[in-house]
Amino acid sequence: GFPVVCKIDNVAHKARVGGVALHLADAASVRTAAERMGGQVVVAEQVSSGVEVLIGAVRDPEYGATVAVGIGGGLAEQLDLVTAALAPLDDEGARRLVDSLPVLGRMLGGHIPQGLIDAIVAASQMVAEHPEVAEVDVNPLLVTPERAVALDCLIVLKEPA
Repeated sequence: GFPVVCKIDNVAHKARVGGVALHLADAASVRTAAERMGGQVVVAEQVSSGVEVLIGAVRDPEYGATVAVGIGGGLAEQLDLVTAALAPLDDEGARRLVDSLPVLGRMLGGHIPQGLIDAIVAASQMVAEHPEVAEVDVNPLLVTPERAVALDCLIVLKEPA
């Protein structure tokens, strides 16, 4: 159903390169957006309400697997409100991580949805349990009381030895 969003595929920071078209109301609009972007595109449900969160996970040479959570979307770089922990995390560890950012808790209305917890745990497990994964970047993850939807995600694999 419509409206939908059209995003260029396999490009980091899609919005910066004009690789995102929002609120497309019909098939003709999708075709026009896809042709303008060139290359492969992804067409997905338009989700527009919720709190934008970022989740990042990396395999740091010094600390090992780590996961970070913070304010996501367009505010991520402006506010730079991020907290991190060693991975992997379980549900309790993910809740403590979110609780360590009081502003995020306030943005979520004082309730940490299970969808956010599940996404943090999954990213932390991915980087901790799969040595071939160098980095996971989900930004933004749109969080509502009912669900969490990854609007953009980048997974970087290590170069083969």
